[in-house]
Amino acid sequence: MLETRHARRLRLVALAFVLLMTGCGEDAPPEQATLASPSLNGIAVYDDGSSPGAVTAKGTAGLPRTASNSSGTSRYTVDISQLTGPYALRWAGTDKNDQQVSLYSVATQAGVANVTPLTTLLFAQLMGQDPEAAYAAFGASGADLVSDEKIREAQAKLTAHLRDVLGVTVPAAEASFITSTFDAVPGDPMFETMQAVEAALVANGTTLEALSQQVASLARLCIEEKILIDVGGAQREFCPATKSAERDEEDGSIINYVFTTPTNDTLIVRVRGDEVLSGEYVAAGLVYSCSGAACGSIVLGAPASDQTRTLSFESAAFGGDAGNAVLNGVLGGAIPGVELPVLPCAHNKYFVILDDNSVVAECVDTFDPFSIGGTMSALRGVTPSRAIYRFSSSSSIDPTFPQLELVMDGNDSLVSVYFYRYDPETFVPDVRFACEAEACNGITLGSVTVNTSLGPDYPVLVRDVTFADTILSGMTESGAPTGAAAKLRAAVTTVYYVDPYAPFLHPPLEDCDPTSATVSVDVHSGPFNFCSAEAIRYAFMLNDTDLRLEATEDRTLAPLQVDLRGESVLRVYYNNGMINQSFHCELDCEGVTVSPPDSLGRRTVTFDGTVLHEDQSFPRPGTRTATFTGGPIVFPPVTP
Repeated sequence: MLETRHARRLRLVALAFVLLMTGCGEDAPPEQATLASPSLNGIAVYDDGSSPGAVTAKGTAGLPRTASNSSGTSRYTVDISQLTGPYALRWAGTDKNDQQVSLYSVATQAGVANVTPLTTLLFAQLMGQDPEAAYAAFGASGADLVSDEKIREAQAKLTAHLRDVLGVTVPAAEASFITSTFDAVPGDPMFETMQAVEAALVANGTTLEALSQQVASLARLCIEEKILIDVGGAQREFCPATKSAERDEEDGSIINYVFTTPTNDTLIVRVRGDEVLSGEYVAAGLVYSCSGAACGSIVLGAPASDQTRTLSFESAAFGGDAGNAVLNGVLGGAIPGVELPVLPCAHNKYFVILDDNSVVAECVDTFDPFSIGGTMSALRGVTPSRAIYRFSSSSSIDPTFPQLELVMDGNDSLVSVYFYRYDPETFVPDVRFACEAEACNGITLGSVTVNTSLGPDYPVLVRDVTFADTILSGMTESGAPTGAAAKLRAAVTTVYYVDPYAPFLHPPLEDCDPTSATVSVDVHSGPFNFCSAEAIRYAFMLNDTDLRLEATEDRTLAPLQVDLRGESVLRVYYNNGMINQSFHCELDCEGVTVSPPDSLGRRTVTFDGTVLHEDQSFPRPGTRTATFTGGPIVFPPVTP
């Protein structure tokens, strides 16, 4: 089944490539033949020994464009006439040690756009996300973060980080890392800065990838949430890395809202009901505070259903020995007893809050050959196919490899939501939470955007889905309820596409060959006949006690299995791999008759209205069914 889905995806990517190349080969009208296409160009280089490599440009719409440096230099040019800006760029090549390297950059318009280690760090600062993940997710939402002003602000912050953390001073900090013309030769100020960064990384025993993730994580904090604090006329950003809301140990009526930055600057606001009792800000060993009426410029928002609330600072003055600290901005308080981490991603992420108030939180990968910035569905069953979206992080350090699954009918209505993670020892799911259909609360299916990058005949449907404290119920490995519950908060982008070359059909309703056994099957999409020739039927022991009888369908090679223990039917299972759909019944399999073995050891199976339920990813039967009637199917003796 995995091979089938993988093959479908390869066909899809191949289709996109063919359509792209077809568009590239169209002749321009004579009056436009001399007009230059808009392009991005510049220097793409890692170090003084890196390969020419290739540069790929993505826009907020349109298929990515790639240009290889056939000239053998570090200069590139890529046509962006079929892309909508702003743009993200990726260079793939090798460094002077022949190690594979990827670099990233960004541009707001056609023209010069260098791709270097400096632009990679700048891309991380600007997007607040690991550059590889940010590039993969870059799409329509990219326009919100990319502007000339935001790029300048990001470079100023990055320059300060390079100076304060790595000890690297940028000689001409006002020169744009992205658009400045430079030469990749010793003596050039920009190239010297790149080499200084590389030397500092080596001296510190780290890598560009690790530094990029550090820069992105710090930047994400301020993108997600910040207030401004003025101390002695100098303004600084306070961007929480952690937040909590805990009951005071001595007085349970008091909640302490605590916010802490990566540099351990701390802000504490003590609240009883709707009254602010005190506030304290600690930075660089200095303490600033207010109490009682002096904290009147701290305004509390109304508690939400989960008891979170906003704290607004309206020129709130905290006094201290070194003067005042004046706070402006809004922070969101944590759920009492729950600490939500700040993730290095703006979208495509989830938080699962468990009963013990522990939190599983991940930024999730995108699978997106259309460069939209979302996750494309796998399809299950015939029209309307179930669209299955699986969200996980390939860069996660969580050994339980948590995953979130969303299933919809086509692209229009919710079927189920499922969160699970694995036992790291057995790699079998040991935590399962799900909701189904109308039992799923707090889910918003956003409006559909139709992307026509592949052409009007190949629409791609894009929509955002959000989860606001969606309640998921726990289950055992058999699907029995555990009584536990989890809350899901998430925001993801889904990409729905129906491959025109995939059949997505059960077998057609045709008579079976007279030499084949016939079983009629009624499914939600209509009836068909399951036909099985004698040569493709099998009988073998699964273990010391259980026997499997298996008949294969003549046309689709889909197996129908009947498992026995003695004379009892344990399970009936049917799997049509062509459409990624399977059905089964267990213990409650009615209408199945299996004869004792005859003198030759053969068994005969017939079905009389046997109902099989569609399999889901979690161990509860789906709402779609397949009803089997017919036979007899004569199975051979048990294979030794």
